[in-house]
Amino acid sequence: LAIVSPESGEGRSYVAANLAVAFSQLGRSTLLIDADLRKPSQHTIFGFTRRIGLSTMLTGRIRLKDLEYLPDSFPSFNQLAVFGCGAVPPNPAELLGSGTLPLMLRELVKYFEFIIVDTPPAIFQGDVVSIASAAGSALMVAKRDQTRITHLKNLRYILSQSGVNVVGSVLNKF
Repeated sequence: LAIVSPESGEGRSYVAANLAVAFSQLGRSTLLIDADLRKPSQHTIFGFTRRIGLSTMLTGRIRLKDLEYLPDSFPSFNQLAVFGCGAVPPNPAELLGSGTLPLMLRELVKYFEFIIVDTPPAIFQGDVVSIASAAGSALMVAKRDQTRITHLKNLRYILSQSGVNVVGSVLNKF
């Protein structure tokens, strides 16, 4: 499930983190992937500093078979793993569009019941479409008194044209 929003500052990363924590607290093995290769934030939310992450995987410096050992785990949430962004690359759109992400997600499904993917804002349309297409479904996030309904409608249209199932939306107050 890709967590998407039209612009930055709408709470997409916090919704992704909280949703992942909620699934893990239900006893479901959950992976949160920080796929915002432009301005990642899950490492800040969860307080880890590992430099190996999604960007490392997409550049081919680590192999698909090593995936089960890479996500960070947290003792207080024993069913939660977080796969950070890694180093911010100079070419995010190219990496996300390379075809490696769908392969990676198909491999990760073997280890986790739920996979939540934090995305960059939809102003980086190519990034969001690549990620949401690989995930297959998306949850849209809007911030009260900030997000314009026309931007949400445009995002929904772009995603549906790309074959992404938009499963719903969240109105974020913070």
